[in-house]
Amino acid sequence: LHRTSSGRPSPAIASALSARPLFQLPFPCGQKWRASTYFKHPTYGDHTGIDWNRADDGGDEVVAAAGGTATTGSSAKGGYFVLIDHGGGWSTYYGHLQNDGRVAGPVRQGAMIGYVGHSGTAAEGDHLHFEQRSSRGWETPQYANGRALSPGTTYTNSDPWYTSANCAPPVMAAPKVAVSGDGA
Repeated sequence: LHRTSSGRPSPAIASALSARPLFQLPFPCGQKWRASTYFKHPTYGDHTGIDWNRADDGGDEVVAAAGGTATTGSSAKGGYFVLIDHGGGWSTYYGHLQNDGRVAGPVRQGAMIGYVGHSGTAAEGDHLHFEQRSSRGWETPQYANGRALSPGTTYTNSDPWYTSANCAPPVMAAPKVAVSGDGA
């Protein structure tokens, strides 16, 4: 993120931001997940995303919220992560993953990119820390299927639950091609 001395995004970067992709939840179609977050945490400071949980979620698949180019990495705070560049100034970050199974390179929306874990400073145990980012920085609110998400702040089952609509597009059958002289 490039900023001017006043802290604002540089005009070249800010003007390069395209419309927000139609992000989906980072989980396979039909799965239900609880959304939680906090602000101004006494130990970790600002929380820049949504923590996604459900019972026994360690090892569950994480999928791409939109297509793009994935890279992998690790940090002390976020643990093992995948970062997907969606182009147009947009990216998504998937943190606290297990080391095994992380995917790098071109990915399609809904493609498996890793597994829920508790690497880094995952104080809440297994969960996915998910961020939608733009060239302006991390974005709030986050969106899924065109709708703003409203995570809770209690880290209990009273926080809102969302059902993933990150479903694979239908596969179209290839059209039949008549070949001359094949007797058909």
